[in-house]
Amino acid sequence: RWPGYEYAWMAQDRIVKGYRDMARQGSMSVSDSEAAITAAYQRMLKLFPNCPAASRARDWLASRQTKSQTQLRQEAAQRQQLMNMVRSRAQ
Repeated sequence: RWPGYEYAWMAQDRIVKGYRDMARQGSMSVSDSEAAITAAYQRMLKLFPNCPAASRARDWLASRQTKSQTQLRQEAAQRQQLMNMVRSRAQ
């Protein structure tokens, strides 16, 4: 609604944080979270290419492009297992 606002990019950055938090809490799978984070970062760079979080977004996207889909799925599965273990110990 207010794309010209000085801090509008922060909303997109908060969306990324929300997806990460949802994966940590178990309300979203790691692979779904990472797909959503990728989309959010792509949108951020499209709308706010020079914002303070742009370099972090570019780094995230670059790390995803250099890996195969199989590698990304395997890493997501490993992170999911780790988060499940951490959550089960916390209960």
